[in-house]
Amino acid sequence: MVDAQPNQTNRGSNTREMSKPTYKKFDMDDSSAAVH
Repeated sequence: MVDAQPNQTNRGSNTREMSKPTYKKFDMDDSSAAVH
């Protein structure tokens, strides 16, 4: 999951997103928007 994230700085926020089953639906571009 994190491998799809080019931004390693967002790993902390992404970890929180992993709790959501919808996280898998997010693409690299969408995941950035999810952090916001």
